[in-house]
Amino acid sequence: MAATHVTTTTTVTQDSQGLTGRTPFLIDARRIVRALVVFVTIVSTTATMLLVPVGPLRAAVGDPTVVEIDRGPTHTCERMSNGTVRCFGDNTYGATGSTSLGITIDPVEVPGLIDVVDIAVGGYHSCAALANGSARCWGYSGSGQLGSVTPGGPTPTVVPGLSGVVSIAAGGSNTCALTSSGAVRCWGDNYYGQLGDPAVGEAGTSTPTAVPGISTAVEVGIESAHACALLANGTVSCWGAEVVNGQTAEATSPTAVAGVANASALAVGPSHTCVIGASDSVSCWGYNSFGGLGVAAEVTPQSAVPQTTSHAGAASVSVDSASTCVLLDDGGIECWGHNDRGQLGNGTTTSSHVATAVSGVSDAVSVSLGGQAGCSVLSGGSAVCWGDNENGAIGAPLATRSLVPQELVGLGDIVSIDVGV
Repeated sequence: MAATHVTTTTTVTQDSQGLTGRTPFLIDARRIVRALVVFVTIVSTTATMLLVPVGPLRAAVGDPTVVEIDRGPTHTCERMSNGTVRCFGDNTYGATGSTSLGITIDPVEVPGLIDVVDIAVGGYHSCAALANGSARCWGYSGSGQLGSVTPGGPTPTVVPGLSGVVSIAAGGSNTCALTSSGAVRCWGDNYYGQLGDPAVGEAGTSTPTAVPGISTAVEVGIESAHACALLANGTVSCWGAEVVNGQTAEATSPTAVAGVANASALAVGPSHTCVIGASDSVSCWGYNSFGGLGVAAEVTPQSAVPQTTSHAGAASVSVDSASTCVLLDDGGIECWGHNDRGQLGNGTTTSSHVATAVSGVSDAVSVSLGGQAGCSVLSGGSAVCWGDNENGAIGAPLATRSLVPQELVGLGDIVSIDVGV
């Protein structure tokens, strides 16, 4: 899981989307991988970047296939068809599971993990949900996001006190688990109240804590400053920082987002949140400096009230820090918002609140945005990615970006793909 979306922690006091505080964000640290990128350098004398096919992720014949990919700002993890997990990227805190701290370019199998059913990549940590209902996390634990008081490291550690876990979500310095009963438990940093329990102080906790009032959740998402849960009745409750939580004030406990009903899918991003509603509608709320809410930024720079637009056949939604994409039931993808790295996939770097089609994609079965890049699994089991690729964000260690989708090679038969913030 992802959502949305570090050794070198950067304390952000005010980002482009208006969030303030001291939660570590991992935006600048992404670029440290560039120093180790080899083989390809793309030079352009104009603002338009060259289109570069994405290279292989080194999957050999006979290897287990990838069934899920979750990418964070500086590292990536793959869930394999045999229930194992492989990770690569920035391993300063052991987030890739390798004992060789530093940068790991090739995917390395995380030791001791079997029967994994879901993965989540956070800031400098990673987590996995197992078929037996338990969860394990590894990497950085400065805010207790591993669910234990250990100093962290590359070895997956059982998160104590959890059972019946069916999916897991990770933010910058926090983690949430959805259980088979519909309950949600969260742990880690709580500066904005993003753990959902007012009894937990700003410092947070390493103990998985039940989110009060949430008992029928079917999906959960968490980011560095807020979290939301989609409930079985189609409503959404959020908690944490103001505006992105659908309220005008910070909420330390779950609060229903007014105007949201009959929602079928949820996407939680660093700066805004979206749902798929009834009658092909997409409703988004939060910060809107580049039109990620689907309305003009100069008219509505931010909104705690859901802004609703129509997208015929909208089936699922994914959000990045300031961009949004929807998967359509005819296999197409539409995106809008920030586009400085080509994350809208339309061949330009022009940002717009008006949805445009992702070029050349007509048989998509999923879409995922994160780290100023997008990826989609196609009906035949292949995958394409577009946008920023300074540290291999779209599937290969190439120091460039692609403004239109490029096919990923060597991944096997993919059934889902997720790109983290």
